[in-house]
Amino acid sequence: MADQKKLIPPRLNQMEALREIPIKSLETYEQIEKTEDTERKPEKKKSSNIERVREGLRKKIKKASFEYSENIVAFDKLNTKQQKVLRSVIDPKRIDAPLPDEKTEAEVREFYQTHRENNWIRLKNALWLVTFGSLSGTEKAIKKDLRHIRKERGIDVMYYPGSGYDVIPRDALGTDYVIHLSLEEHDSYYRMKHAQDGLRGYKEHDMELVGDFRSSPLKDMSVDTVFIKGIPIHSAIEAEDDFYRVLKNDGILLFVDDRSMVDMGLLKKEINKKFIKIGQRGCIEIYQKRIILE
Repeated sequence: MADQKKLIPPRLNQMEALREIPIKSLETYEQIEKTEDTERKPEKKKSSNIERVREGLRKKIKKASFEYSENIVAFDKLNTKQQKVLRSVIDPKRIDAPLPDEKTEAEVREFYQTHRENNWIRLKNALWLVTFGSLSGTEKAIKKDLRHIRKERGIDVMYYPGSGYDVIPRDALGTDYVIHLSLEEHDSYYRMKHAQDGLRGYKEHDMELVGDFRSSPLKDMSVDTVFIKGIPIHSAIEAEDDFYRVLKNDGILLFVDDRSMVDMGLLKKEINKKFIKIGQRGCIEIYQKRIILE
């Protein structure tokens, strides 16, 4: 008769062998496995936790500092002077504030229908543009006039509302003196501007803000020059209070008299309510704030 142990399958032998192992030794084996697992993964867990803490700190810093706002274009690429200028003129509470509601097309048409000038004024403005526009309204002439005004009156910080991709003031005065403001989500102004600079081989960065000039993110009385050129007249009239707010008491408003625009007379009439004309250089009219006592 064959030995019974030889007839037991190997698997059963293993099970029997496991039964013979003391329970305490099994517990210690499980503990060893757990400790080995924890020794393999602690660094990953710690690094991920540290990364979460860092990310939380980054978010707090972004909330506390306007420099990380999406409404400031490439702040970290600006030079030291430009960053200093923006820190001095931007109101952190206003940089990410909701924008004013846009007028509908019907409201804009109604505005121009109400304030439409007669045909004679339009013809007179067209004749002026044909006669003098080629001399005084060109880019070269405006740059020359801006340099003259800076030399005569001094310009430390110029605010260019509704600049779009126009760079005439920047080319005349330099990147450290002009703050551009436009609406990127409504127009491809910034992309056009950067493409234009790229074609010209221009490598410096400008002070650019995304916003509505009717409610700009600038502090009260923070700039010494406001430059108005080519913006829609109905929007310019709505923004007159904001132009007045951000301009210093001894500052100047420079208004490019482009008579090809509709209702230019109405815009001048509105400007004269809060500003007084003190001079003119070429096609650039120079205004100063009227000090309104409350």
